[in-house]
Amino acid sequence: MLRLSSLTIALSLGLAGCQSPDAADPGSPEKSPSAPAAPRTAKGGNLGPGPSPAANPTNRTPATVVLPASARVHAVNPGLRFVVLDYTLGGVPPLQSQLSVYRNGEKVGELRLSGPERNGFIAADVTEGFVQVDDEVRLH
Repeated sequence: MLRLSSLTIALSLGLAGCQSPDAADPGSPEKSPSAPAAPRTAKGGNLGPGPSPAANPTNRTPATVVLPASARVHAVNPGLRFVVLDYTLGGVPPLQSQLSVYRNGEKVGELRLSGPERNGFIAADVTEGFVQVDDEVRLH
């Protein structure tokens, strides 16, 4: 909402400055062609320079994607040495990422994301250690 109102204000100010300086105002006498142009100043109305590039909403840098700090182990298959991780809060790391597994703040294993990913849940191979449900998983 704030972005839309800022854009509306910026467009209004930009369009207000689009009128030709020698165009006549309907409520005032016509300007003579020999009249000198008004000096441009930094203060007052639309006489100053245009908006700075930082204030222009089209010059913004793209947002940086932030991955979540951690995931949780949702399910474990100890016989086939793989787990299912819960990344439902978003930001699943790329496949083949190396992950560390923590239990009570202590590192207990390592994983490698293997996929497939479905609705924020993704499979990972256990490469080291012993992993249990509800263990915390973080990027290396």
